[in-house]
Amino acid sequence: MKTTILVNYDISDDELAFIRQMGVEHIELNTDRIMDADELIGIRKRFGGYGITPMLLSCMPMQKNRLIDLGLDGRDGQIGEFKRFVREASKAGFDSVSVAWQPNNIHRSGRKAGEHTRGGVATYYDDADGSINEIKNERVYTVDEVWDAFGFFLEAVGPVMKECGVTMSLHPNDPPVEYVCGVGSLIYRSDDYRRILEMDRWDVCRIKYCIGCALEGGE
Repeated sequence: MKTTILVNYDISDDELAFIRQMGVEHIELNTDRIMDADELIGIRKRFGGYGITPMLLSCMPMQKNRLIDLGLDGRDGQIGEFKRFVREASKAGFDSVSVAWQPNNIHRSGRKAGEHTRGGVATYYDDADGSINEIKNERVYTVDEVWDAFGFFLEAVGPVMKECGVTMSLHPNDPPVEYVCGVGSLIYRSDDYRRILEMDRWDVCRIKYCIGCALEGGE
């Protein structure tokens, strides 16, 4: 297993040098759009000049897609875009892409310097503030509905991912609780990963082991 950190595609040369000086050799490359293979190859070469290898590719519009995650009208078109994303990633030499089933993004209570941040300001979540109970969509989406949406997605993209030799690295829901702002969580416990691996008949699903979520989730 290789430890990676998330790095944006447009990171500066000074920041790349600093990351390498910290001893980091492998990163997750984050983009803000679906890039074609040539552009991704160019980025890989630039990072390679600093001894850094992008191991995993994430694209924010594809990684956390509200239409796909909630099974809304328009998801077929977005799933088509995800297939295009996978094909370009494969041509650029990536064998895994990141997926996080979080249509409302990561839930946080705010930003502050905390007990474990060594004086640095960081985002945090406090279940005592009740913010996680706010409904952020037009209604509540149940856990079963979220699983149905994932099943539909997997059936649609599984064959293409298998053909391209690309896996999806699935990030757990953050924070790891059953409901986040009125949306059921796909992955907040080990049994959820087991369920996904059992339903994956193409062998394209992988566990993205987020240390922070694992610590938050406990045993």
